[in-house]
Amino acid sequence: MKRFLFALLLGAASAGAEDNVLTLEQGMSLVIQNSPELKSSGMQARSGALEIDKADSRLGWQLRSTVKAEHDISFMGTPVDRGTVSAGLGKPLALGGNVELGLGYVYEDSALALSPLLPNPSHSSRADLSYRLPLAKGWGNVEYHSGMKSAEAQGEQARYEFLARQDGLGRQYIERYYGAAFVSRRLQHGRESLNRSKRLLAHIGRNERIGINDRKDRLQARALVHAREADLKTLELSWTQQRNALNRMMMQPWHKEFVPVVGPGDYTLPLEEALNQIRARDPYVGSIRARAEQAAAWVNNRRDNKRDTLDLTLSVGYRGLSGEDSAGASIDETDKAGSLTIEYRRGLDKRGVDADLMQAQLAHDSAMEQLTGAEADMEYNVASLHTEILRNQESVAAQRARLVAEQEKYREGQFRYRDGRIDISQLIQFEEELSAAELGLIQQETQLAQRLAIMSLWRGVLMPVVQLEPENREKN
Repeated sequence: MKRFLFALLLGAASAGAEDNVLTLEQGMSLVIQNSPELKSSGMQARSGALEIDKADSRLGWQLRSTVKAEHDISFMGTPVDRGTVSAGLGKPLALGGNVELGLGYVYEDSALALSPLLPNPSHSSRADLSYRLPLAKGWGNVEYHSGMKSAEAQGEQARYEFLARQDGLGRQYIERYYGAAFVSRRLQHGRESLNRSKRLLAHIGRNERIGINDRKDRLQARALVHAREADLKTLELSWTQQRNALNRMMMQPWHKEFVPVVGPGDYTLPLEEALNQIRARDPYVGSIRARAEQAAAWVNNRRDNKRDTLDLTLSVGYRGLSGEDSAGASIDETDKAGSLTIEYRRGLDKRGVDADLMQAQLAHDSAMEQLTGAEADMEYNVASLHTEILRNQESVAAQRARLVAEQEKYREGQFRYRDGRIDISQLIQFEEELSAAELGLIQQETQLAQRLAIMSLWRGVLMPVVQLEPENREKN
């Protein structure tokens, strides 16, 4: 019955511990969801994505209208009442130029008719359909397409800047999480070492009472117990600091307890595969690449600005005039109208546009050099981390072999001590060497898990995906 109750209590304690476990992915999700800094950065990224709508709206239809009533004096000095209504609907075209439909109506009543053959009052109307085609500057609507590429690049840059901030926050959380995991495992190890020291002290105390050990042995064992207790108190303080820092990042109550875990350190990913995955999403490389694309769009726009203006405008329509002349005869005349206009304009001092083009070209070349450096840094960092993981795995295997050897040595030392073949100082030394081997394995396993988490972060498989498309985005 006692064994059953003990097993029941042990199972309840284990279940409580499992409920308190905090995995790296769970904590990362809380950081991403609750971080005020990241939410603010996400809003900036969504704002950057709206640049595409702003650029695309340049091809939107534009409506203009005018209603005007006036009383004026004609050039003959006679009073004139005039009413005007006009409207126009125009649209720039993606291939260049623009098309416009214009309508107009004018009512005019003069106190004195200029000619008995002209109607007074008169009603005149017009309608025009015109198309303006650029033959030099503006051909192909470089300004629109450059603006769209620039806006897309600006949106991509904002997205990558958000991703960089998210990765930076994730990297900070990983370091704190595994720092806390290391302290947590050291706490557990410290308690186990303290219990081992206490058992040794109790054994020596029993032997002292029957004359096998002397007082010196007991004092040495007791000093070891006090040293382990002091270390444990220091670790408890460190754990409190680590716990509070992690809870702050996750926006949880500062005193909330949890147990960070260190998972298995399996890593078999080839370097090239890791490089390809990271190269496709690296936020720092992506941000510079977007800046280079934006600079290239500026170069095309500035190059187009250097060209002379040569525009061809075609217009067709009709004109109408109606009313009655002074003799009471009705007048109703309509006729077709059309025009062809060629406009040429050239700037005689092109130093300004030349300087703009040169600045844009320099900005593009500078961005390309930065991109080369960023790609090289990325590849170096990934290769370095990849190598560190492989070496770390070897170190973990070596530490495990060392731990097995130290455990066997300590067990053998206990037998030798009981037989009186070694003294207490040597047994304590064996225990300390065993404790050091346990700590070494804990450290190497924690470092390996941290490096694997950073690699997963860079590959984009650790962080939850955050949607950055603006909500209720309107399309023309």
